[in-house]
Amino acid sequence: MMKRLIFITCILLIAIISTIVNYTQSKYGYIGIISVLFGVSSYLIFKELRILWRFITAYMFNLRTDFFNKRIERPRLFVYMTFGTLSIISLYHYLHIDKSTFFDQYFTTTSLVLLNVVSNMLLTLTWRDNFKETFITKIQQQIIKRNNKAFEFNEYCMDDLKNLYNNLIDNNFIELIDPNTNVNDTDKFAETLFNGTLPEAPIFMLNMDNIQTKYLWKKLVANSTGFTLDKFLLIFKNKNSSATRRTIESSASKATSSPKRKKDIDNCFNF
Repeated sequence: MMKRLIFITCILLIAIISTIVNYTQSKYGYIGIISVLFGVSSYLIFKELRILWRFITAYMFNLRTDFFNKRIERPRLFVYMTFGTLSIISLYHYLHIDKSTFFDQYFTTTSLVLLNVVSNMLLTLTWRDNFKETFITKIQQQIIKRNNKAFEFNEYCMDDLKNLYNNLIDNNFIELIDPNTNVNDTDKFAETLFNGTLPEAPIFMLNMDNIQTKYLWKKLVANSTGFTLDKFLLIFKNKNSSATRRTIESSASKATSSPKRKKDIDNCFNF
């Protein structure tokens, strides 16, 4: 609430300053507004270009790009392509607008200033530490809901998920709850996770204790969006038939050692 109030106050203040400059037709006022808008826009665009240049250079010379977190950099680039473009367009039109009419002198010029400022605020947001939580995660969840999914895996394809299931089978970590069903268990596992669908009852039994279950979920959730432990438990059960999110998290928090067969679980994700 406080952040929203500060944002609205800043917008009103900028609108008032722009209106005063237009009303007084102050030459220094125009120069000041243009200098600030141009300086902020240039600085923010330069920051992104520097990241892209480092990435392109490393890619072209076959170097590692550990600094380029694509789960953050791709959404940031999307914001720059949209609102960064608006920032440049608004500044260009502000410099070239004909202020001969009352409407252009007061309404249009102020609107262009506000458009530039808001666009730059959104660009600034992409460099904050909470960008992933405040922007990326919310947008991802909205897209997932729009596609009628409960969750989504970001990089795993159907073949990856089939390989994962086969690796879990080979290590005796998983089995169908109903072995008499006619469905192909490998296909069912891959389709359920890939399509982001939640069954009416759990489909698979994990031959794991609570700590191992929590670890497997953490391995999966690292590559997903919206795949909470509650949703995980709607698909999987473990050896503890009464296990819940609360009991699993409690067991994991009290654990003093690594999960049993941790290396085997890690190897299941090698595909």
